[in-house]
Amino acid sequence: MNASTQKKENMKTLFLLNHHSKLLLRLTELEVAMSTIKSNLIEASQSQTKILQDCLDHAVEQKDLDINIDLLERYTKERWKILNALDRIKNGTYGECRECGEMIESKRLLVHPTASLCMECQNQKEDCTRLDTAFIQKTDPSNFLASIILKNAEVA
Repeated sequence: MNASTQKKENMKTLFLLNHHSKLLLRLTELEVAMSTIKSNLIEASQSQTKILQDCLDHAVEQKDLDINIDLLERYTKERWKILNALDRIKNGTYGECRECGEMIESKRLLVHPTASLCMECQNQKEDCTRLDTAFIQKTDPSNFLASIILKNAEVA
């Protein structure tokens, strides 16, 4: 082998060793970076699992809150009806229909002691409420406020 060929071979070997070293260094950098990313992903996954659990816990807490709010509203309405019935007893009007003035059947008062309407007036009120609700739903199903107003009117 002549000197020129030997020099070319040495340069090729140095070139290959240089690239080999660079490639190994980059491979090591990539492996470290990948290991870090995998660790971060595992940590993020665990964090996401905790966040998901927290969200589920929050949903349960929100449902419990909604139930308690509904119960409070129901109890408030019932309390109002009881106070109203007690006031009618005090005023001597308990058992009289507030719409037509006729006496409410004692059977009805036994089942619903807070009733302020006779069955006929109650049925008329419910029919009107159903018609109003159907009209609102037909004309504007997104009118949530009106449906709540009508719902509250049924309770009164």
